[in-house]
Amino acid sequence: MLKGKGFLFCASVAFSCAFAAAATTITPVQPTLKKGCYEISSAAELYGFAAIVQGSDGFAKDSSACGKLTKDIVVNENVLDENGELNVADTADFAKWTPIGTFYGTFDGQMHTVSGLYYSDESRDGAGLFRNVNSSDDLPKGTEISNVGVVGSFFRTGYSAGGIVGYIYAQGGSVSIKNCFNASRVEATKYNAGGIVGSTSNYGKVPIRLYNVYNTGTIVGPNYVGGLIGSGGANGIALINAYNTGEIIGTTSTNFMKSLFGSYTKDPDNVIENAFYLEPGRNEHFGKSVTADELASGIVTQVMRDYDMDGLDASVWGQDVGTDPLPVFGKEFTGTDYPTIKMSLYHGETLLKTKDIVVGYSYRIPNVDVEGYDFFGWKANENLSGDTVVHAPATLTEDVSYWGRYEKRYNVTLETNGGTVDSGLVESYTYSVTTLLPRKVSRSGYVFVGWYDNEEFAGDRVKAIDADATGDKTFYARWYKMGFTSAHKEPL
Repeated sequence: MLKGKGFLFCASVAFSCAFAAAATTITPVQPTLKKGCYEISSAAELYGFAAIVQGSDGFAKDSSACGKLTKDIVVNENVLDENGELNVADTADFAKWTPIGTFYGTFDGQMHTVSGLYYSDESRDGAGLFRNVNSSDDLPKGTEISNVGVVGSFFRTGYSAGGIVGYIYAQGGSVSIKNCFNASRVEATKYNAGGIVGSTSNYGKVPIRLYNVYNTGTIVGPNYVGGLIGSGGANGIALINAYNTGEIIGTTSTNFMKSLFGSYTKDPDNVIENAFYLEPGRNEHFGKSVTADELASGIVTQVMRDYDMDGLDASVWGQDVGTDPLPVFGKEFTGTDYPTIKMSLYHGETLLKTKDIVVGYSYRIPNVDVEGYDFFGWKANENLSGDTVVHAPATLTEDVSYWGRYEKRYNVTLETNGGTVDSGLVESYTYSVTTLLPRKVSRSGYVFVGWYDNEEFAGDRVKAIDADATGDKTFYARWYKMGFTSAHKEPL
């Protein structure tokens, strides 16, 4: 099962594993397909899934395939020595791994690990469990890799090496990596080495999300080397609930070598939160440095578990304090007691939510939905004056309250009188926000005149709902029948 460094590996008798050790080659086998997803229970089936994605070894290509692990997978044993370096003496006996890609699908490790992968080809780009991961608008669900750890493995390539993914290119939809970790050695001989991802890029601001990830492996390269991401060249990237304790090694220089991101594109839509690295760190300008004692104490685990956001399940973090030196996945969280304060969230005089937060750490204030209202941010006073507050600061030592700015949402009914709204359909509006009514409206044989707020079409046309309007609204489409002269148009 999936644990962190100091975690339990498949060698434990408590877990069922699939071994293919000391083999020169592994023949790909097609995994069982159940309910549209390949169930992978052996090293041969992992190679088979890779062949399906790539369309190699006689398999029909399906780059958007769904795969899931049903057991921990061991491909080779003793790929790394006790110092975390490549066991050079045995490389001739290792089964060679071909990283999966290009991948557009979903892969769920179901809290299992893959260990003993070996890949070394400096003439290529893209190395890791996956070579490259892309996304497309044609696949609106997005591409996702989740719930898997890569341990005891070795990846070396020219450009873009990562423990989970060599490189990501998000063209549409989204790319997500959730609940994943690396405890392997990752090397790029030219550029871009990262514990989780070697490099990221996207078209426009297509989302790339890394939620609940960590690295304890050694990351090596001459440039753009990061504990989690080598080159963060994407706009609108999210890195939330993450840490790195792995060593960063520069082979020829110290350019763009940092504890979390080797390099990073600054963008106002980027979200980097609850990202930690073992002090003293390396040239890091994002995240928070923490000591080994802090990591062992469980306080970082508590802070990550407290993170509250749609799409992120922070309960995956656990730690047996006193036994586990680091936060891990798939364990209970036990043996903790930290100083906390209470954060209270209000809508007017109505208490929406309370939350205990650990003193000394910044917290993003979670959004809270209120039926019939749209949310416009938190304020530090009940008069809703001053700047919007996004985070409760780390300097707080006493209980704190925030008030949400909520504006009433009203219904809109469009009576098209036989027409069709082709784009820009409006079904509601929110007080304080000007809302444009749709202009692209069609009806065969007629010309659209405009919207009116009454069935008699009296008064002026309505092009927008004003920001200070209130109450539910109904608007009526007026038409002129085609074929009449301008002096004898027939209004309908």
